[in-house]
Amino acid sequence: MIRFVFLISLVVALTACSTKPRVIDRSTDTVYSEYFENDSTVLDGALRLHTIMTMGDERVPEDHVWSEVARKRLQRNSDVFPMVLEVYATNLSDAPMEISFVSIEPRNKNRVFPENMATIEPGAFQKSPALVHTTSIYVPRVFDHFLEVTVDGEKVVVEGEVRRLTMDELEARAGNAAR
Repeated sequence: MIRFVFLISLVVALTACSTKPRVIDRSTDTVYSEYFENDSTVLDGALRLHTIMTMGDERVPEDHVWSEVARKRLQRNSDVFPMVLEVYATNLSDAPMEISFVSIEPRNKNRVFPENMATIEPGAFQKSPALVHTTSIYVPRVFDHFLEVTVDGEKVVVEGEVRRLTMDELEARAGNAAR
């Protein structure tokens, strides 16, 4: 009977996630969103690097072309979703800075950004090119994260953790933003 209830709960949770890849931790009733993040400040507080990973179709660029393997994986597996990695770099200094997004390595899978270079004025931000791949809904809630950028010709590496956000956290942020 317990197995049956667990199986039904799992099916209901996965069915509910078919449009939004959310996961419910039944032991705590915590609902995990489709968003993952790492927020780091580097260069003595001069640059904020905010990595956001979004599971699902929401952030997939309209012109993205899936490989045949990825397309089939998405079609055949209800627990597989697109994952989009983006980094927002905010210049917190008083001088312009030139930035290039080099690579990102979530979960020991190195991904290289296409060639890019931008000047960020003080107080402004620059978004990296989107990196798109597929992933399972069962991706860990927390995993290692390595990000490499070049700022004014110098290599900057961020090492930390990417954490899956809960729906409660998102709702609290939305409430704070509305104020």
